[in-house]
Amino acid sequence: MKFFKKIFLSVLVFVLVAVMGVVYILFMAKNKTAIVKIGNNVFDVEIADTAGQQAKGLSFRDSLDKNKGMLFDFGKETTPTFWMMGMKFPLDIIWINSGKIVGIDKNISAPTPGTPENALKLYNAPGPIGMVLEINAGLCDELGISIGDEVSISR
Repeated sequence: MKFFKKIFLSVLVFVLVAVMGVVYILFMAKNKTAIVKIGNNVFDVEIADTAGQQAKGLSFRDSLDKNKGMLFDFGKETTPTFWMMGMKFPLDIIWINSGKIVGIDKNISAPTPGTPENALKLYNAPGPIGMVLEINAGLCDELGISIGDEVSISR
């Protein structure tokens, strides 16, 4: 009888710890954030620095506040390709390397619902980059953000 009590208590403790871990991940773990400055423009951004976060990006969200964005931090120079799979609103994609904007893809439209994956346009880095900033479409033109601008990031 004592043996079964020990087994039951061990299983109960394991289940409670597992449930607490899931609750923490779902409700309490915060996305990493940073402040990105380009000239006088300041963006409060979420950081996507894992493969899973980068694959999801801003997909399936309904909108993005004007001063918000997502910063994809690759941790090294790379030449990624982006697409708009699952996007519901248009974006400007800002390609960043060594603290400077090296390319911008402006006013990228969200695909029409039901567009097959193989029909989505691909957006390629203009060369090796370390980061990408996604913001609402039109903001680069509206705010005067251009290639060559310096970018600072405060975490």
